[in-house]
Amino acid sequence: MSKLDKATSGGRVVSFEEGKAFAEAHGAGFCEVSSKTRENVRTPFVEVVDQIVQNPELLPKPRGGGDTLNLGIDTSSISSACPC
Repeated sequence: MSKLDKATSGGRVVSFEEGKAFAEAHGAGFCEVSSKTRENVRTPFVEVVDQIVQNPELLPKPRGGGDTLNLGIDTSSISSACPC
């Protein structure tokens, strides 16, 4: 992402073409945004979600085997003070 508002004010440091070429060379998306004017701020987020919906394999595979989480605590040797 680059600062879109800088393009119109003459304060651009990296040209659109340079930014796009860099992103493509690194397998990344490119979008000019401006937090100052809010222009295109949502666009990169929407594009990432769209890519994940179209290609679910982009999400990392969950580690472990299901809905449980082993914290490494062996509770079999812990006694309860409850008389029940």
